Amino acid sequence: MINRIKNQKKYLYFFIGSILIIVIAGILSPIILNYLKTNKNKEFEEKISSLQAETQSIITETESRLFNKLKKIGNVIESTKLSDQNEKEKLFDFVIKKEFTDIGVGIYDSTGHLIVWNNNNSITDSQFRTILNNKNNEESFFYNTSLKSYLALFSLRKNCSVFLSIPLEKHYKLRNEYFEPLSLSKKLSDQYNADLKIVYREGKIFAQQTPPKFTFDITNKQENKIGYAVIEKINVNENIEKFESSVFVFQSFFTFLAFIFLGLWLFSFISLIKYKSIQIILISFYVILFRVVIFLLDIPSKLGITELSNPIYFSSTSAYGIVKSPIELFLTVISLIIILIIIYKSIVSIGVETSEKKSNTFIGIVQILILSGLLFSVLRIFGATIKSVVFDSTILYFKNTTLFSDLPTTFMYFNVLLIGTGFVLFSIIFTLLILKILDRTFTKDKIKKFLISIVILEIVGVIFDLIQPNPQTSWFIRSLFVLIATIISYYIAFTKTSKYSILLAVLFSGSFLSIYLLSYFNSDLEKRSLKTIAAEMSRSSISLLEYYADDIVHSVMNNNSIKQKFLDKNTNYNSEAFVIWSNSSLSRDSKSSIINIIAPDKTLLGSFNYEFDEPFIWDWNDDKSDLEGVQKVYQNIEGTENQVIRAITPIKLGEKLLGYIEVSLLYDVYGFGFDENEKFLSSSSPISKISVNQDLLKIFEFRNGELVNYYTDALISEPEMEKLLKTKFNQSNEAWVNIRINHEGHTFYLSRRKHNDVEEIIAVGLRNKDVAWNLYDFFKVLFIHSLMIVLILLAITLKNFPKKSEFKISFKTKILLTLLVVSILPLILLATYFKEITEEKNSAAVYYKLGKRADNVSQFLGNYFANSTLTETAIFEKAVNDLGVHFSIYENINLLYSSEGIYYKIGLLPKILNADVNLNLFYKGEKEYVVQEAIEKYTFNSFYYKTLLGDKTYVIKVSDAFNRIQLPMTGTELNVFLFGTYSLAIIMIILLSTLLANQISSPIEKLTKATKSVGRGDMDIQLQSFGKGEIKELIDGFNRMVRELKRNQIELAEVERESAWKEMAKQVAHEIKNPLTPMKLAVQHLISAYRDKSDKFDDIFNKVTSTVITQIDNLTNIASEFSSFAKMPTIKLLDIELVGILKETVDLFIEEDCEVSIITDMEKVIVKSDKEQFQRMVINLIRNSIQAEAEHVWITLTRLYDAVEIRVKDDGRGIPEEIKTKIFDENYTTKKEGMGLGLALAKRFLDITNGTIFINQTSPDGTEIIIRIAQS
Repeated sequence: MINRIKNQKKYLYFFIGSILIIVIAGILSPIILNYLKTNKNKEFEEKISSLQAETQSIITETESRLFNKLKKIGNVIESTKLSDQNEKEKLFDFVIKKEFTDIGVGIYDSTGHLIVWNNNNSITDSQFRTILNNKNNEESFFYNTSLKSYLALFSLRKNCSVFLSIPLEKHYKLRNEYFEPLSLSKKLSDQYNADLKIVYREGKIFAQQTPPKFTFDITNKQENKIGYAVIEKINVNENIEKFESSVFVFQSFFTFLAFIFLGLWLFSFISLIKYKSIQIILISFYVILFRVVIFLLDIPSKLGITELSNPIYFSSTSAYGIVKSPIELFLTVISLIIILIIIYKSIVSIGVETSEKKSNTFIGIVQILILSGLLFSVLRIFGATIKSVVFDSTILYFKNTTLFSDLPTTFMYFNVLLIGTGFVLFSIIFTLLILKILDRTFTKDKIKKFLISIVILEIVGVIFDLIQPNPQTSWFIRSLFVLIATIISYYIAFTKTSKYSILLAVLFSGSFLSIYLLSYFNSDLEKRSLKTIAAEMSRSSISLLEYYADDIVHSVMNNNSIKQKFLDKNTNYNSEAFVIWSNSSLSRDSKSSIINIIAPDKTLLGSFNYEFDEPFIWDWNDDKSDLEGVQKVYQNIEGTENQVIRAITPIKLGEKLLGYIEVSLLYDVYGFGFDENEKFLSSSSPISKISVNQDLLKIFEFRNGELVNYYTDALISEPEMEKLLKTKFNQSNEAWVNIRINHEGHTFYLSRRKHNDVEEIIAVGLRNKDVAWNLYDFFKVLFIHSLMIVLILLAITLKNFPKKSEFKISFKTKILLTLLVVSILPLILLATYFKEITEEKNSAAVYYKLGKRADNVSQFLGNYFANSTLTETAIFEKAVNDLGVHFSIYENINLLYSSEGIYYKIGLLPKILNADVNLNLFYKGEKEYVVQEAIEKYTFNSFYYKTLLGDKTYVIKVSDAFNRIQLPMTGTELNVFLFGTYSLAIIMIILLSTLLANQISSPIEKLTKATKSVGRGDMDIQLQSFGKGEIKELIDGFNRMVRELKRNQIELAEVERESAWKEMAKQVAHEIKNPLTPMKLAVQHLISAYRDKSDKFDDIFNKVTSTVITQIDNLTNIASEFSSFAKMPTIKLLDIELVGILKETVDLFIEEDCEVSIITDMEKVIVKSDKEQFQRMVINLIRNSIQAEAEHVWITLTRLYDAVEIRVKDDGRGIPEEIKTKIFDENYTTKKEGMGLGLALAKRFLDITNGTIFINQTSPDGTEIIIRIAQS
């Protein structure tokens, strides 16, 4: 122990070293900081220079890519005859390759008409001809549209021109998951912590009111200026801030290390404390203090773990904000689990079953009730914690159907697993204590203790639920919690279940319980969400619309970029209106609105409308006078209660009027604000940020009993409507009701209000999830938890792996893995096949329905083209209205008409025919072609159909982006069904395979352990077999073999003993006869001399006596040699480790009816002894206890001052008092077949090794034998 404390001193030195480093950093940092502050100007110049170099480098690199691609295309063009259709087809194939994915390619003929292109080409024929007249050949330049800015170049060839472009900046933004941001200005600003804007034009916009702090030119490789960058602000304190942050991180890190080293040093002293409870309190205090230090230093956020330390994902005010973020929650839960593991190990080391006499029953009952109350208090805290995870988080755990989530969501899933594991461990600790009290107070019977604990806990649980004002869990989760805790505790206390199995049970139990609670509280959140939606529907949003209108007009009136657009001749005002809309609050909240850009003469230049369409009319003042200042009006829409809020502002450059920008917002009394179409534009709705799945939602609005508005995928019947309207409301004019619509259960929240004699009821309903949905939700999280559990077990296995000489897979594991592979692999293949088949059918259904609609449009247009006098546009619009089909139509390669023309006008969709479609329809001779297209990351299917209308060839396009296609089973529904049902099947397979593998391998494992016991000399072992067949015959044969071996051993011992005695007798007789003969002759000679009165008698006497003495010495030597021959085998005294040997020995009795437990708090104990003889001694002692009908044997290992004490205690029938003093005598036994050598050999062995063995106590309740061995 003293050596151990000395070894721990190194941690004290590490602690002192860490403190010194912190102090030195604190002394040096102000000096370095002062130096940095005095060099600010130098840093500013270096940063400006670096930013300029980086900007130019990016442009140069992009320019090089363009020239590299131009060279490749040029090589192909040189070998291509553009007049040859087949040659042109090869050129098409080349430019639509993946290497041109982010590069726009356009090849124009000598007249400036587009002949070959890819889908990234951004300019029309007229725009290209303008470029030809204003830009230099093979010299890069910036090319601007309203939506994007590009680096571009063109090259004049012999018979064509090539135009290439790479986008650098998007001037719009969409507030949804489909938008892909692109901004070189923002990238550089973020990289250099500056406010930088790149102007993608050669000249200045116009004189700005406040000149920028710094500008620099951007040039092409000919060193001609093509644009410039404006730096409004740059952070010159960045190095200072980085240094301060680094010093803080550095000092925090060494504070962290110092705390760890201090703890490791203190643990050596804590381990000397006799009482475990005090040790646990001190260690717990240290862990809690460590956690508080990490919280106060705010280490997670300082280390740059931005996503996981962001409180938006989870934040709770509990414990003064110590769980204010996902990473803080993780650290808190881990700290709790560490403390729980220490308490758990302490309780398990003591054991549940004891040999103590029964204690006071009343005290035991009180203790059990207190522990039960604490257990259910823990369960309440468990529920409150999971509830906080649901309600104090923006993460919607069950709304999305994606299997793998982003990092914050996955990390919160991990936190949920740890929370569940921690509380299961908590419950196991309390249950083990309850079982221990039951053992000491009521009964020793294991099953009775198990059943009594369940009954008591369930009764206390019911009482606890009744007295709670607001239970945090349901009765089911409470009963399940009790059952799981009790079962696991039973296996820990009364069986030899491995640590890995217990760990697996705790982890999966924690996962199961936490997922159930997560789903339970998520259902509660969904119900609250119905109230939120109803409140949103009822709330007047006209004031919010007023704010939006004011915000837009004031933001655009002084916007220099917009002023410049009015000055440019080629501005696409439709695109500019869209850019204004996309950068405003209107796009964030998806409000019905129109942005109009108006010329000074009050004519419309361009507009963008979102879910609100009306013709433009100037009605602000007369056409002759200019409008001054911002104006705002409210207009009622005739025949409805809806209103339009209009605001307008003039745009001026100095005193010159450039035009007007008008915004109109619709206040729709009847609209719910849900976006069923145009998902690529919409961003949010009343339910986008709450847990309800929009597909399961139904909303009805009633006024005076009449249905005036609804949002639903299924109409409501009269009886269902009547049931809703007859629902009884409470005093707050709220009600809840469950009804069935279209044979599906729904939960409805109803809100009622009265205004001007109009009773309005809003009913918001949620379709109850079916079995497949519930299974999917559960198994989605369980699958993620399972992966995490596998990683945890793998980490533990790798940690323990070096301790073993070789890696072995047990027979049971091999069987289990084989069964799982054979069972699950076909299931996975079947699910994959089913998924592929369904997806193919869905794709075929989409193609068929789109094709059918395209064919209907073609027939409709063909009839009207032949028989109607209407204009083309009128015919197209009539087809949209009559057929209900949204379509686009191309003449040659140019867009002629589209029912969704606004998206083509603003540039989100190209006006040129898709390059792949053009290649297949006009070069490869296809009549129809299906292609997947995209707006940003929103993908959709488009069906292109080539048709002849009159004498012209047209291409009709119908896509599912604007035409809703109803599928028998959507991709989401398919994933939910497959994953939910197949996961359940896989769980069942795993459970059955585990049971089957255990049933097959258990007899083999018993035989293996029994064989090892026989190998170590235990001939009393017998295995029980309750089965039938070959396994039973094998076990019976093994038992017969052991009995025969034991009988043969006894007989052989007797024969060998008899033979040895005979041989020894012969040898002794022979060896003794040799000295006896000369002794006899000498004595006879002495007698003869005496009788003859010989005068030489004295000489003869001396000679004879000398001879006799010599022969007697020979006899003594002979006796000593035979005595040495009869001694025990030589003892090999080596340093042996007792804890490991005892565990190895106890494992031999794992299949016995008697439970053998080792109780010790020491991990390693070294003594000098003979391993083989020591193990044989322990086997004999345990076997004696088993034969004395003991049900439990306790082996307690403790350390004395200079020795190690081993107490072997059992609950058998004890040793009779009259033979107590004889049991260590050789050849003494009370067994019919025993030899009486076990305890005698044990005593002799310990005597030789300076050890002792004695009976401490014995009674009809059991025996305790104490062994003491000197410590090395």
